[in-house]
Amino acid sequence: MPPNQHNAAVRLESHSIGIALDPECKPVCLILSYDTLEMCAEIAFRGRTAQIDEGDLLIHSPVGSMRMVNVGQAVIDAGELKLPIVVLDPQNERETQIDVWVS
Repeated sequence: MPPNQHNAAVRLESHSIGIALDPECKPVCLILSYDTLEMCAEIAFRGRTAQIDEGDLLIHSPVGSMRMVNVGQAVIDAGELKLPIVVLDPQNERETQIDVWVS
């Protein structure tokens, strides 16, 4: 169960979210890079659930929550499709995936 929405989440106003496409150019997942997430990187990497809230992407993990502000319509659409979020850590050659979207 995600933390209560009223709990403070780390706000990330500057961010980059990629959208991976299949050969037919249909979106298959969202991509976040660990090294671009600053202080929120471990929150994203340990993420368990995600949700779209008023145009923001929230990720909840055992170590806290993060709010990526004003993510844009393509990311909102991906959230409505319940696409997985893949968090890549190129420095340590690891990745993880967040599959659970909550309303």
